Amino acid sequence: MKAIDLINNAYRYSRPYRFFIKMLRGCCFKEQYHKILKREIDGKWPDPRIPDLPDNIQWQNMGCESWEKVSRSIIAWVISTLIIISAFIAILIFKNLRNLVVESKIKMIPVGFCTDNKDLGLIDVVV
Repeated sequence: MKAIDLINNAYRYSRPYRFFIKMLRGCCFKEQYHKILKREIDGKWPDPRIPDLPDNIQWQNMGCESWEKVSRSIIAWVISTLIIISAFIAILIFKNLRNLVVESKIKMIPVGFCTDNKDLGLIDVVV
């Protein structure tokens, strides 16, 4: 068994259970309250996790400060939001353009129209 599993088994109390026991510590659950207090480290409940492998860590980003990370994420969100908004605007523009074409009753000339009517002289047909 891994060390993390041993720790998780020792600290098997859920967050709602710990909250409930701490709230009612003076009434009924003194024994459970003291068990929970013994397991806390510096007043906090440990939450062990398996660490990432060194291959998965981007070491060049370790020197970045927190404000740099926040500013980069804000810039990425702004750019992606602008792209989404511009896509919606383009959809609305093309929809309105289509409605204008339909409302103005512009008839589209069928492809065979120019080839069938040679007397118009608009298009030279090579046969």
